[in-house]
Amino acid sequence: MRKIFVNVLIVLVVICIVFTSCERDDGEYPIGGGGNNGYGIDIPTCTGTIEFVNNSNNPYTVDVSGYDSFTLSGNHYSTKTYEKGSYVIKVTQNSGYLFYPTEETYQVSVSCGSHDVVSFPNTGINSK
Repeated sequence: MRKIFVNVLIVLVVICIVFTSCERDDGEYPIGGGGNNGYGIDIPTCTGTIEFVNNSNNPYTVDVSGYDSFTLSGNHYSTKTYEKGSYVIKVTQNSGYLFYPTEETYQVSVSCGSHDVVSFPNTGINSK
């Protein structure tokens, strides 16, 4: 009797494992942002660069449409790659102000292979 119970228990465990490890496949391609789509096919992505130039002696926080945020030290620059699209860039002075930090906003449209320069404070955007 005990042997039958153990065999039935083993069969039930195996059945549970089989049904919980299966995954439904609708035959659709996965959704992604480019690159390899999971099926060995490379999909080219369209990107451009934005160069951020801090002309101040003070550090600034750079926020790119809530997509990317970083601190740029005074008198430094950084170049970053972004996918094609329109971005709102907000720069905020971190230190060196008397009452209120300098805050500026720029609009940049990235296209394939583009290189835009956001130079702050108050020097604007230049496309190359």
